[in-house]
Amino acid sequence: MQGELRAVLPSGANADLLDVLFEQPYCRITTVMERCDVTRPTATKWLKILTEAEVLISVKAGRSLVFINRTFFSLLTRAERAPEPAPTLF
Repeated sequence: MQGELRAVLPSGANADLLDVLFEQPYCRITTVMERCDVTRPTATKWLKILTEAEVLISVKAGRSLVFINRTFFSLLTRAERAPEPAPTLF
């Protein structure tokens, strides 16, 4: 994921954008604006680039868009098989 993300990071994006993308499995335009100290058009452009690269999925939530980090979300929601109990000696 990290290499994939680096390859598509928008020009001018910084570590703050990565923090936003990995603190929770989703973000909003306003979150990127506030945390990265960028304008709405810049935040929208960055999220659009990441959506077009299929790193994020945009979902309409009421009047706004929520951008879901696909890989992060799938890691959090995948079903893990319970480990087999260790064999006992007795």
